[in-house]
Amino acid sequence: MSDFNDIMIIFCLVLGDSIDDRFTINISRTEGKKIGHEKISFEVLNIVHFKKLICEYCGYTFKANKLRSWKVSISTKPEDEDDKLTKLQKLAQDVLNVHAEIDIKKQLGGVLLNPDCLIKDIFVEDPPNKHIHIIIEKPGKYWFGINTALLEKLSWQEYLSLRTFCLYFFDTLANLHFLSPSFRLSLSAEGPPLKRARTEEEEPPWTPSPKKQKIMTHGTATLFAGKSIPIGCDSFGEIVNGGCTFLDKTSLISEFIECNSLVSLVVRPRRFGKTINLTMLRDFFSIPIHPDNEDYRRELFVETKISERPDLFDKYFCKYPDCDGETWSNMQATFCKKLAELYEEHEYVYDKLDKYEKLNFDKIHSGILQYGITEDALLDLSKYLKDYHMSKCIVLIDEYDHPLNIAYRYNYYDKACGFFASLFGALLKSNDENLEKALLVGVSRVAKSEHLSGLNNMLVFPMHNQEYADKFGFTEDEVFIILQYYNKSQAEEVKDWYDGYMASNGRVHLYNPWSINKFISTNHLEAHWVDTGGTATIKQLLWHSNEDFRNKTITLFQKGAINVGIMRVIDYNLLSQYANDTLWTLLYYGGYLTMNEKGHLYIPNTEVFTEWKGWLNNRISFNPDTMLEMLLQCNLTKFEKELQIMIMKSLSYFDIPDDSAETNYHMLMVGILSPVQYHNYELSSNGEAGEGCFDVRIVPNTNLSGINTYGVQSIQ
Repeated sequence: MSDFNDIMIIFCLVLGDSIDDRFTINISRTEGKKIGHEKISFEVLNIVHFKKLICEYCGYTFKANKLRSWKVSISTKPEDEDDKLTKLQKLAQDVLNVHAEIDIKKQLGGVLLNPDCLIKDIFVEDPPNKHIHIIIEKPGKYWFGINTALLEKLSWQEYLSLRTFCLYFFDTLANLHFLSPSFRLSLSAEGPPLKRARTEEEEPPWTPSPKKQKIMTHGTATLFAGKSIPIGCDSFGEIVNGGCTFLDKTSLISEFIECNSLVSLVVRPRRFGKTINLTMLRDFFSIPIHPDNEDYRRELFVETKISERPDLFDKYFCKYPDCDGETWSNMQATFCKKLAELYEEHEYVYDKLDKYEKLNFDKIHSGILQYGITEDALLDLSKYLKDYHMSKCIVLIDEYDHPLNIAYRYNYYDKACGFFASLFGALLKSNDENLEKALLVGVSRVAKSEHLSGLNNMLVFPMHNQEYADKFGFTEDEVFIILQYYNKSQAEEVKDWYDGYMASNGRVHLYNPWSINKFISTNHLEAHWVDTGGTATIKQLLWHSNEDFRNKTITLFQKGAINVGIMRVIDYNLLSQYANDTLWTLLYYGGYLTMNEKGHLYIPNTEVFTEWKGWLNNRISFNPDTMLEMLLQCNLTKFEKELQIMIMKSLSYFDIPDDSAETNYHMLMVGILSPVQYHNYELSSNGEAGEGCFDVRIVPNTNLSGINTYGVQSIQ
């Protein structure tokens, strides 16, 4: 038993490792466990979360769902003489033996743990010390008795299927020998490449488990009331199977199916439930790897709104190969890795490909950027899946606009724009033969001429449209029933803090889901949402806003509405020409403004108002009377006057000795002007220019696109 009642200690061993390599996962019953950047409470911590912990601990780069976990109880105490320990040691040797039987259930009494199994239910009491409690089984192609971390970094050429596992051949490991009692294989880089056999990774069938939540309804809202609010969990399946509280948004499935558009783009602010909805669509449409898991998937949708449409279930449920693109951050390198993972998930199509297609498949699977091939990776994959399943693909793309937003911020916009225009254009344009439907979600609407070049088959659905109006965000009925279930009586205060978003031209009131969930969890009425994402581009444009923008801001602060035009699309290359229009558009799409029934914009609620105050209280960023702005707008007369006033008020005669007066004044000016470096200007001191020298020089950074420099070439 553990010496700490709060801490559960679980001993784990990766199959194939030595007993001495066992390790512990410690979980707090009161604090839960931090996974990545999110903290998961003990009440909802399940095997899906546990596998992610294993991957973090072991440094695995493949997806956590590739692991299988078995509950065992094997004593490592010498005095116990547990025969299971002997069998486990033999299994570790047999992993590379093609003739050996690997059966953890039969040989070790292991129980395969379903993804939705809760840790608290698996170990009702503290597991005994000096025992192995969990056996981790890696995917077949990683079953090596050598350094897996090293292998994962190497590029591969071919692999051989040996019944239940695969062996990679690495070009940097020529003439490497793998030995076992009954199996020997010699690898030579000079020999002919071996043919790869079909190796579809079959996940075990998962037992369907009835929902643990209680169903409550109010008006148009249906709540599946569970034990806890899922903070930071974006997986529909994990939320349902974890017994968490969730609102029924499954009518999105029928609306997506019945939408006339082949390619749909939905734009909503951050934390408005976009990712959860996409995972729900994936769980409904995608073909499960193991056929028996269709029953498991079906259980996710029992008693939901979509279950009232048997016609759609019969025609669409688990019928489509799924092409799922997730968030990209480090651009090319990270994106190529994501593509490689996507190709690995669908590796079962390999045998159906011709020689040329196999060559391209292998190049993408390597995770290395291949110009001319990577751009067509998603298009090619949609064709492979369609040919294999004899069914067109449904494409789901989350945060489609994120790559260009990052590229603009870090000044490689043009390169990224061309790459993603080719990638998405190839997949979504003139691909009707392989594409059933596509849904893209993001925060802003990027210009078709840029990111989604020539997509005439795409319809865009911003928040003020009627379509999808109540599918993202929480409606008033939904918030009412959540507050009722959790016995929260502050309905009016919650409305003031988090309501105010208008959809469908003012007919639907929406709350920010993240803020409501955080309020339920913390019971604090405060700004929860405003710190959850970057606002670098907005802050940059605020720095260059003009007097008209500031006058309209005063109206907003007086709880008024303003009549400004929202750009149909955002073109990052033209930010400098349309700075004000772009800023209003970004503020609207980002959730910092909303639109009433007249089409006018206003600040939606108290939570967002606090973010506005934070921006405007920063003198350097926005104050129209700052000395920096006077200087950068070439209002030199006013700048000179304000500088004299500041020096007279701030400095004493005794602060500046005569023998160093010029140096001290020089350093003072450099200090005053130094913040321009953070607003896309370069500051230089004591340099040569033309036929003379300057004391201080400010030059617009011409390498950055979209910056309004007020026509100033340089100030010296």
